[in-house]
Amino acid sequence: MKRKQKRESASKAKRTLRSRKHLDVKPKGQRLFRLLAYQPVSVTSAEPKVIVLQVAGKVCRFFLVPVHDDASAQRAAGGSWIHVEFVDDDPDILRATS
Repeated sequence: MKRKQKRESASKAKRTLRSRKHLDVKPKGQRLFRLLAYQPVSVTSAEPKVIVLQVAGKVCRFFLVPVHDDASAQRAAGGSWIHVEFVDDDPDILRATS
């Protein structure tokens, strides 16, 4: 049951990420990489925010989304989805992140 809920929640988080236009037009020839991670700790804010940080010389945008839509379920179970976006010239994600 928990796996099914996590899968449904992950697909909801991916749809949310796709529906938002977070990055402006990227330069030609560059690739947009998106990573999605789950963390058991609940992180919420009053309104959605974009956190921009530079990691390993790349400008990355971080988005925190609660796992559950219902506030009481979120308080009881917790959990957050972390979205990370960055742009790089290399089409290989392993080389782009090294």
